[in-house]
Amino acid sequence: MAYTDAQVGKLIGWLSEAGLLERTLVVILSDHGESLGDHGEYTHGVFLYDSTMHIPMIIAGPGIPSGRVVPQQVRSIDVEPTIADLLGLSAGEKAQGVSLKSSLMEGREPMSNYCYMETLYPRTSHGWSELRGMRTDEWKLIVAPKPELYRFSNDPSEAKNVIAGHPADADRLQKKVWEVAGPPQSLGKLETKPVDDERRRELDALGYVSSGRKEIYIDMSGPDPKDRVAVLGVLERASDAMNHDRWMEAAGMLEKALPGDPTNPLIYKELQACYENSRQFDRMEKICLLAIENKAAGDGTYADLGEIYVRRGDLRRAVEYMETAARMNPAKVDNLNNMATAYLHLGQFAEAERALKAVLAQDSRNAMAHNLYGILEIQRSQPDRAREQFELAIQSDANLAEPYMNLGLIAQNAGDTQAAIGYLKGFLKRADKVKHRDVIPKVEAALSDLNARR
Repeated sequence: MAYTDAQVGKLIGWLSEAGLLERTLVVILSDHGESLGDHGEYTHGVFLYDSTMHIPMIIAGPGIPSGRVVPQQVRSIDVEPTIADLLGLSAGEKAQGVSLKSSLMEGREPMSNYCYMETLYPRTSHGWSELRGMRTDEWKLIVAPKPELYRFSNDPSEAKNVIAGHPADADRLQKKVWEVAGPPQSLGKLETKPVDDERRRELDALGYVSSGRKEIYIDMSGPDPKDRVAVLGVLERASDAMNHDRWMEAAGMLEKALPGDPTNPLIYKELQACYENSRQFDRMEKICLLAIENKAAGDGTYADLGEIYVRRGDLRRAVEYMETAARMNPAKVDNLNNMATAYLHLGQFAEAERALKAVLAQDSRNAMAHNLYGILEIQRSQPDRAREQFELAIQSDANLAEPYMNLGLIAQNAGDTQAAIGYLKGFLKRADKVKHRDVIPKVEAALSDLNARR
């Protein structure tokens, strides 16, 4: 908060020094609050309580009375219509909120007191039920497997669920929820678009679309998040341990929590990270396979399994899992590049090219893909095409070491000693001493030999 306050202060100070403050509309608001342990949540995203939903909004500008406070509830969707109204502009046909100009200028009550809210994060991240809600100045209803109703006049901290005593109020607010969200029976699979339509068509032609993507249904199924607050506590403590590189301490906590919430994708993801960073790849493999068995695996799980099998030299099994990850999420270009590398080692050049084209369809300046494409062309005995790809790799990322080495080898084979020396020096300048520890001595020996021939 202090940092944000300081940065806003710099902006206001600059506007004042430039003589612009008196004719500038300034609007400041937060995207969300932080629970800091309230209701068992430590950050934000899981629940719809006011600790994360009630945010500040500050508006100042020409004609707006200084110190005016609007005590009634307003909404983030009211910001755009308010700015447009204050600037004498149309908010447009798609604006959903209302202008707060009269509330700011004259102290009138806002024209709408209903605020819809929702969070899909419990569903997408934890496999729990999503939540929806409707808030007024007096009431808040949270639609959940175990619904909640709070009355702010008696309970501003939302500590006492009074839904049993006020069924009519709960029913009225629930009807408002479904007016916004759509009828409950219309809710279904959550549709995601990892890439734009044009790229999707290109990837479709290459065989990479969402046929294997994990399906997520927003149908109020899954555990009620408030019944999993103990898991949130474990995840928070494990995250702290991971942030301090205490990987096995975090893994121990997560392993104990897993039997009580075996379909929670985030527990598996964090465990995978713990075992990967502690280089316990056998345990990482087991937790990935368990996630798949319990239908809690995402594309990252399959990609991680692919990398585990690459380390073991089981490339055929590796590409099987990497292909699944690519179908689930074709936008994960690192997985596609890893898969192309595995196919190159297997000598399956058509499959390698298909993966590389899928990368370049999304990112034409992906340096790693161009470098791998160059290696593919070398394998096809096409040095000119290979040189073009390696040069594109350098143009895309001048700090990537591998294409310099590859261009050096092409130049050496072509008898261009001077160019070969320049490229190999470029590789050594950029090489990672750990990653390239086996290659660096060979390049140094080749460079010494080339210098001796000059």
